[in-house]
Amino acid sequence: MNHLLVDSNGQILASQVLTPASVTAPWGTPATGQSVVTCTDADIALAVPATGTPAAYWNGTQVVASPASPGNSYAWDWPSKSWVLNLTVGQLAAWARIRAARDAAINAGVTYNGNVYDSDAKAQLRVTGAATLAQLAIASGNTAYSITWTLQNNSTVSLTAQQIIAMAQAVGTNYQTQFAKGQTLRAQIMAATTQAQLDAVVW
Repeated sequence: MNHLLVDSNGQILASQVLTPASVTAPWGTPATGQSVVTCTDADIALAVPATGTPAAYWNGTQVVASPASPGNSYAWDWPSKSWVLNLTVGQLAAWARIRAARDAAINAGVTYNGNVYDSDAKAQLRVTGAATLAQLAIASGNTAYSITWTLQNNSTVSLTAQQIIAMAQAVGTNYQTQFAKGQTLRAQIMAATTQAQLDAVVW
């Protein structure tokens, strides 16, 4: 005879396989809200690996396999015996996905005057410094000022002071555009109340 110890929500707390028929209470007197039930071999086959987990439950007459989790943002709810969205976890996961896409867009490079320039955090610092020097050169009347800049493909190009400033503006504008887009999408994520709404927020 097979026995299961279950609680009022059907959670399988323990299992006993092939208990002698004379043993009607293998766990002694059940605690409040718990009960001992007998079950078939088919039931026990589902129950043993599911003991202490939401993989299967006792529905009052037999052991039933639970549906698969829809995703990492869901938690099993014993009273309803269903997967329920943990909205906070879902929002964090969605924002991590959007943030990664935002950073990739920021770092992808910026096209200025037909050439692609690096645009990651280190490049932004270099561009800012170069633009400052270019502005100082213009202010001092150094009309011949120029520098050689390495492009994303590792080739080089000569830039005048005005071109350096324009390139820096392009890099800065790209950062601001992508960051603003990320903020807009984050607001949509925080306003979402279902997994479908979270999945609909895409870069």
